[in-house]
Amino acid sequence: MSNPHASPQALPPRLSWALGMVIGGTLAYCIGLQMLLEDQSLSSNMISSGLWRKVVGIFGGEIKANPAANALTAVVPFFRLLLINGTASIATWLAGAAWLSRKRGEEYVDSLAYWGWRGWPWLLLPFVWQILWLVSLGGTWNPFVTASTPFWLAISCAGWGATFFTLAAPLQESKNLDTTPPQRVPWALWLGIALFVGCFFTMNRQLYYGLQTPHGDSAMYEEHLWNLTHGKGFRSFLDYNTERQPPEFRLFLGEHIQVVHVLLLPVYLIWRSHLTLELCETLALASGALAVFFIGRRHSGSRRGAALLAGAYLLYFPLHFLDIEIDFKTFRPICFGVPAILFALDQWERGRVKTMLLLLAVALSAKEDYAMIIAPLGVWIALHRQAEADHTMPRKRLWWLGGCLALFGVLYLMLVIKFAIPLFRGGDVHYVRYFPEDLGATPGEMVRNVFMHPLRVAEYLFTPGNLLFAMYLLLPLGGLPLLSPTRLAVAAPLFGVLCLNQIARDTQHHFHAPLIPIIFWAAAASLTTTARFRPRWAFACALCTGLFFSIGPTGIAFWDPTSAFYWGRWYVPGERAEKFAEVIEQIPAESKVASTDFVHPRFTHYARSYDYSDYRPIVPDDTDYIVIDTRHRYSNIKLPSEVKEFRDSPQTWELLPDRTDGYFIVLRRRR
Repeated sequence: MSNPHASPQALPPRLSWALGMVIGGTLAYCIGLQMLLEDQSLSSNMISSGLWRKVVGIFGGEIKANPAANALTAVVPFFRLLLINGTASIATWLAGAAWLSRKRGEEYVDSLAYWGWRGWPWLLLPFVWQILWLVSLGGTWNPFVTASTPFWLAISCAGWGATFFTLAAPLQESKNLDTTPPQRVPWALWLGIALFVGCFFTMNRQLYYGLQTPHGDSAMYEEHLWNLTHGKGFRSFLDYNTERQPPEFRLFLGEHIQVVHVLLLPVYLIWRSHLTLELCETLALASGALAVFFIGRRHSGSRRGAALLAGAYLLYFPLHFLDIEIDFKTFRPICFGVPAILFALDQWERGRVKTMLLLLAVALSAKEDYAMIIAPLGVWIALHRQAEADHTMPRKRLWWLGGCLALFGVLYLMLVIKFAIPLFRGGDVHYVRYFPEDLGATPGEMVRNVFMHPLRVAEYLFTPGNLLFAMYLLLPLGGLPLLSPTRLAVAAPLFGVLCLNQIARDTQHHFHAPLIPIIFWAAAASLTTTARFRPRWAFACALCTGLFFSIGPTGIAFWDPTSAFYWGRWYVPGERAEKFAEVIEQIPAESKVASTDFVHPRFTHYARSYDYSDYRPIVPDDTDYIVIDTRHRYSNIKLPSEVKEFRDSPQTWELLPDRTDGYFIVLRRRR
């Protein structure tokens, strides 16, 4: 691709070359788009089936059944596709050149040449993708090329847009000319943070009131705080041993060493609600944009460039999935480690080592996974070049500091996995089963096999799926983190572990959270005083990839009525939520309640809140009420006769009158 930030004194390309590039780029784009629209299996990676039908109709296409492939295909006339896209292409070329001519103070013809020659090569990417897809048909890499389809289209649009805005930007953006105080945050970034908090907290709030928030892995963390403030210990009644009566409850530390949400107690005592945790999590994630801005400002010397990278952070779709996961789990303590690590890195670059260490401790309290970031960060510090930070720490102290951090990170992780979690759990760590069985049944066996059988490990690491995982993390920033390989290497150990984990190799859950600060740290380090294109490129990539991958307001799926993630489907409480008010009225607050998921969070403030699901087949003997949600998406019980307690022990349980039109079943223990 041509360099969009070349010197303005350079001779512009010939207008005939630019015209040829506009025509060729438009033709190539239309060829790739036609192939994409005619195959629903390809389009389904980007848009819903309903939206695909509408888009095909806009271009005058016809949808047909393909019995051989058991799928739908479309016939899209190339002439109409070319007419619509060609008209838009020529119009943006001419109008964009007029804008550039006024901004740059140059001849209109020169602007036409610059804009056409540098912007339209990006439209060749969908055509390149088409060639790769055809070559890979029937091969091992075809699923990878197919799944990467949205990236090719997103990067094409991002490069085209970033080129234009780089050409339209002031010709001099250097550290020497930017006299703004380093800590002064642009109002546009404050606005972006406010929009992020407003949108995602509203979404979390609506999910909660609409009975869409699960208890397990979300609302149970609020139960920790409630129980802690009521003398019941740092536990959730979700996890209990039904072989003992009364039931034996385990401390949550048997799952993970996560205590960071205890720091929210002062706020929680004012507003004792699950939504307190949701708001704090969203605020914490959004605040990371400030750290990205400070780090980016330091490396780029440009307030505008740093703000664009911070904006890319807010648009980064893997960050959105930390706030609301693909399965609508909405709260995870691990998320608090993201801003903690980012601000720790900012403090390191300012030479404030004590503050950095304190923030690293906060991150470590968010989950033991952050030890796999702290240890390699210590190695990086030990090998650190002194001139890269504001402080002048002697080389010997750098070695001591880095070496101690690295050693501490390794020892802490060993202590947690080998002793702490098994102590509280009464057995090995539960997430060992997420890894391939032939790597070992215990953490010790897995570590030994990693070193003794490297080829076996390599087979699991170097796969198309793991490459796609890397693309999910890096391409929303246009690959900029790769330009700072030593910083990015800090994330390599944890990334390798996640690649071995059978359920963590995507960015739609929470496992990737510790990687995000390092990725943005590396991206910020790639910014320079002369690379004006890079921050705009990162912002445009985050925006365009989010269109296809985010389930938030920046994603197409959020606004598409035919999508599975349409806002009207999830964020508008329906009749089920309204009917639940009738259930609450029947159950005293001092009761012990066993309930199904999604309504379970509403009983955590009661005397006891037991889980009633396939995971807990036995209801504890001291249970007073059983509440079953018959309409939630995982419900297997629709009628009272299907409730085993009511069916097998009618002398013990009585069915309360149904006030909810069948939405809920409420059983009460007979006195």
